Amino acid sequence: MLRTKVAALAAVALLGGVLGACGGEEGVDPQTYVQEVCGSMQDWLQSIQQGGQDLQELAGAQPAEAKDAITAFLEDAIDSTETLIGDIEETGPPAVDNGENVHQTLIDGFEQAKSTFEDAAAQAEDLPTESQAEFQSAAQELGTSITNAQSEIQDTFDQAEPSQELDQAFEDEESCSQLEI
Repeated sequence: MLRTKVAALAAVALLGGVLGACGGEEGVDPQTYVQEVCGSMQDWLQSIQQGGQDLQELAGAQPAEAKDAITAFLEDAIDSTETLIGDIEETGPPAVDNGENVHQTLIDGFEQAKSTFEDAAAQAEDLPTESQAEFQSAAQELGTSITNAQSEIQDTFDQAEPSQELDQAFEDEESCSQLEI
């Protein structure tokens, strides 16, 4: 269940880690963990979705205006992802078997998402603005590169092997179920 939710979330965000398996049970109560993590992920997703909606409103805009909007969206996505990573790190790992591994896997996956946004922002700076056709072609390539990064990010999230207790906590937490798309 956790894998499905994280995968769906990562897919939307992109256009919308792994420490050794410690196994111990030091850390945050599982219910507290999922409340904090899912609440942070929900804030992050809303930010990304709002930015995506704002970009859609620019359909047909002049290339220079669209370039500025794409660049601003990606910079905001980087900032939002940094905040999310910090929130997850601050929460600490859940006190369940393999909790440290699951925690680090989430961090690593969102670090990859942040890196994808950073790469895309650098590419956006170079979008041509002389002609609509050139801009559209380059912007399409940019979108494709973001989409292609999803599989690598998904591979990272797939490494999470939550305990039954943590999986159940994700299942029971309302803020987590709201992340399903």
